[in-house]
Amino acid sequence: MDMSSLPIVTLDSPVPSKLRFPLVYPQEPRGQGSGSIECLTSFICRLAQQHSMLTAVFLREVLVPAMPAANRVRHKILNYHLYTADGYSLMAKRLAEALAHLQRQRQAEWLTALPWRHVFSRTSSGLHPATFRRWCPLCWRQDAYNGNPVYGRLAWTIGEVSLCVHHEVPLEDSCPKCGKVQLAMPGLPFLDLCSQCGHDLKLVRPRRVKPAVHEKALWMARAVDKLIERTCASHIVLAEDAFSSKLRDYVDRYAEGEPAGLARLINLGDTQIRSWLKRKAHPGFVVALDLFYRLDCPPDRFLLDPMELLDSDIWRQKLRRPRFLNREGYTEKQILHMGKALNKIVQQNRKPPPRIVDTARRLGVRYCYLRLRFPGQYAILMKRSVESRSKIAKLKFANRIGRLKRGYRELMARGIYPSQRQLKRNGYLLPSELRLATIRAELAKLHKNTAERVFRHMPKDTARKKRRRKA
Repeated sequence: MDMSSLPIVTLDSPVPSKLRFPLVYPQEPRGQGSGSIECLTSFICRLAQQHSMLTAVFLREVLVPAMPAANRVRHKILNYHLYTADGYSLMAKRLAEALAHLQRQRQAEWLTALPWRHVFSRTSSGLHPATFRRWCPLCWRQDAYNGNPVYGRLAWTIGEVSLCVHHEVPLEDSCPKCGKVQLAMPGLPFLDLCSQCGHDLKLVRPRRVKPAVHEKALWMARAVDKLIERTCASHIVLAEDAFSSKLRDYVDRYAEGEPAGLARLINLGDTQIRSWLKRKAHPGFVVALDLFYRLDCPPDRFLLDPMELLDSDIWRQKLRRPRFLNREGYTEKQILHMGKALNKIVQQNRKPPPRIVDTARRLGVRYCYLRLRFPGQYAILMKRSVESRSKIAKLKFANRIGRLKRGYRELMARGIYPSQRQLKRNGYLLPSELRLATIRAELAKLHKNTAERVFRHMPKDTARKKRRRKA
């Protein structure tokens, strides 16, 4: 390709002094206007390939200097968090701003999940599967057959998507020749070549899908594909109250305004639903997608369509017999056996009591199933567990306070000022314990109750004196 024949985009605003490459060749993302839109990491790889540069060099010499000075990051930190560049994290925002500054058009942010950032939580999102890349070999073969460059789809970067929505085959994540996983952004800007052995990843033989998991996996893949098409590909940003307002409509219609009623219908904790309704917390992407699956309502319809477009009779019929409850299929004999096992555990009254999660795992069910099917035994076990945890917490606190007072007295007897540094240095308390508010308050109380005349004749911390003399 002759690079001199391509048009060059010039910047109207002044270029930063450290920016070595002020000119960037224009590039259009692939798959615009559809659910197969290109992800940001794939777009950066194609830009690096067009400029005949390694991916790391393009990031270090072009993108990082183009970031605002306040948001500029070191290259090591950039490499560590690079797998989140396709989501709605701070790294995705910074890279999108850098590309917008270089190309003079704000199209890079639509190659990420940034339009969802106001609805889902960042801390517990689970948006990305891991630091490696996934792909569909049949899609890449089709791209090559049509004479187009291969590119990574944004839907493939979502952790809950395990199938290709077009070919219904599992996504690949490792090379069949060397068995190595592929990084989210390889060193060489070629997505269809293995970064370890150079094997052509388009030649991977697709695997078969298990029929038991095919239905749910295909539902998740189609739901995410439609959400990307209606938000990222259509340049629509989800409103902050889109989730809580529609959840309130569901509670009013199907549970008569009671969150606990909807929680019983979909087998979910009512505490979570109440916190989402009060907007005290945002749901993680995995939790929200599981909620959409239980309601059998795709996320794009839940977040974008009004409630009047949904047929109330159909939705009420679906909520009466949810699919996830039908899949359990426990017989009366199995339920009776669970009840006897729970009664035996309650009568044993072990100390410390077993955790609800461990008990449910041993019986082969989830803890929420025990709460709904056996509320009496569940309440007794939960009460004992709370009391046990409270007792253990009180013992830990008393042990810390005892070690603090003992160390305080011993240091005073040795003529050493009992500062936090001396308490840590002599092994009475750990640094993490000294950062606790309760320990700090108790130490301040000990200082206050100790007579000032005792401290007047005691030497201060020698290390602190040395630092002051040097300053």
